[in-house]
Amino acid sequence: MISASRRRVSRFFLNPRFARLWAAVAASNLGDGIWLIAAPLYAATLTRDPLLISGIAIAQRLPWLLFGLIGGALSDRLDRRRTMVGITLIRASLVGILGWAVMAGWANLPLLYVVFFVVATGETFFDTSASAFIPAIVDTNDLARANGKLGSTITVTNQFAGPPVGGFLFSVAMSLPFVAGSAGLFIAAALLRTIPG
Repeated sequence: MISASRRRVSRFFLNPRFARLWAAVAASNLGDGIWLIAAPLYAATLTRDPLLISGIAIAQRLPWLLFGLIGGALSDRLDRRRTMVGITLIRASLVGILGWAVMAGWANLPLLYVVFFVVATGETFFDTSASAFIPAIVDTNDLARANGKLGSTITVTNQFAGPPVGGFLFSVAMSLPFVAGSAGLFIAAALLRTIPG
């Protein structure tokens, strides 16, 4: 006879809404990790000034300081799924446009600063909405497990898997990490749209 805890675990892993959210978060953060490393590498091809290159990291991190709390407050008041889809489509479009600009040789440092500030701002809203979305799609008993799985997925894809892939793609073609990052975000938006309710 299967114990109640085993039934709960199997139900958690078979939850299609959480599986889609988890896959969307994985695709989004993998895309982020890919372009995260490519941004300063590309900036280094435009200038040798370390201060200007470090401005990319500031543009990527400053939104968490400025908008982290606002993102959390808004995720409690807006439709989380629609918010995540809309923000992901905007982010995917911006990173894709940047990839095209890099390919055409039109990208410059001010464009990088603006794009990455806006994309990172969207990330604050996406990640806080994803965390706030979990209670709506999993049982109360599964909240800790779901939060743990989502948090570890964000860390692994964004900080461990994405950057090596981004570095390799950058060595193949400078625009490729941005195109791949944009594709990951579009995949995330498509997965989020399939979550019912």
